Amino acid sequence: MNRKTSFFKKIRRAVAAVLTSAFLMSLSFAGGSSPFTVADTGEFLAALSTASGESSAQLIYLTDGTTVVDLSSGTYSIPSNVTVQLNGGTLRLSGATLYVSGTVSGGALDVTGGTLVRSGGSITATISVSGSGTVRGARKLSLENLDPLSGESIVSLSYAGESGGDATSFVTKAATATIYPKMTGSGYASYKGIESVTTDAGNVFRLGTKYTDTLSLTYLITYDGLTSASLSTLNPSSYTASDAAILLVNPTRDGYVFDGWTCLALGVTKPTTSMVIPEGTTGALAFVANWSESPLLTKLAGMSGSSGAASTTTQDTTTDDAAAQQDQAAEQATAATTNRRVKTASSSTKVSFTNDTNTVLPSVENVEERSFPWGWLFGGAAGVGVLIYLFALWQRKRQKRAD
Repeated sequence: MNRKTSFFKKIRRAVAAVLTSAFLMSLSFAGGSSPFTVADTGEFLAALSTASGESSAQLIYLTDGTTVVDLSSGTYSIPSNVTVQLNGGTLRLSGATLYVSGTVSGGALDVTGGTLVRSGGSITATISVSGSGTVRGARKLSLENLDPLSGESIVSLSYAGESGGDATSFVTKAATATIYPKMTGSGYASYKGIESVTTDAGNVFRLGTKYTDTLSLTYLITYDGLTSASLSTLNPSSYTASDAAILLVNPTRDGYVFDGWTCLALGVTKPTTSMVIPEGTTGALAFVANWSESPLLTKLAGMSGSSGAASTTTQDTTTDDAAAQQDQAAEQATAATTNRRVKTASSSTKVSFTNDTNTVLPSVENVEERSFPWGWLFGGAAGVGVLIYLFALWQRKRQKRAD
């Protein structure tokens, strides 16, 4: 048994040696000098420069114990014919830009700064990003309703959750070309959400509200007839063909009734209070708000006219009252000299009451002129009084005598 086991071990070793020799010979016959065994950053860059100039498959291999190869500046490329075997080590980007079209495996890609660009290659090494490091991937955008003959180029794009636009050379390319937007997710296998793309023609392509992965050309919306009006929620200023149907919010305006919207582009010529932009619509849209004067306002306007007339009447009445008050003052002054009593009503009634009962007091002359026997009356009364006095005096003396 021991002899057989030893024999099989020798066979396996021999086969492994033959396969390794065949692999190395195939690389040699192909015209390259691979594999390149490197132990530091300088050797790695020299090997990469040589391998990049070869058309055959090339292998760059980090020796055991080589922990870090640091690319701190510059721009480098691992072409499709080159494989970098990290052998447990780390290829670090601390400030350089590295395009990977080939293969990086067996270790870690540490992006602490600079940019790692996946341009179609295979990266099985573990990717970690920190600091200002960025990972980008090749992508060709499908821009809905882009005119293929326009020749537009992307000038910037925006990502979900990020302020500002990305206007780097990685994305400022022809709208139909391959660009390199930022990547994210587990293993950086997915792209950051692109919310909008702006082209040099001034066109904006953004995500529609119905489809989360479709960038569609936006169309301008304008509104007319909204002077002095207000909205509970603003209506959109643009839309895309990939937006779900949009129901416009109706405005309000003091003193007016909203009759509805009209839009010639949508063929709506009769005002409607339920204006909808259907999904799939394209082209600029202009909406007009139509109004009617409120019946209450009309009524108030009529009342205002009557109020104006009443105001004129009141003014005239006030003027008349002032004149009447002057007349009454004159009458009161005359009454003071003629012993007349005058009662004046409220100035608003303009009515005067005069009592002439005691206007002229009677006198003896007046009585005589009217032949009334006032003298006989007073004389007779005096005589009667004398007689009564004399009678009372006689009665008193008579009583004394009797006593």
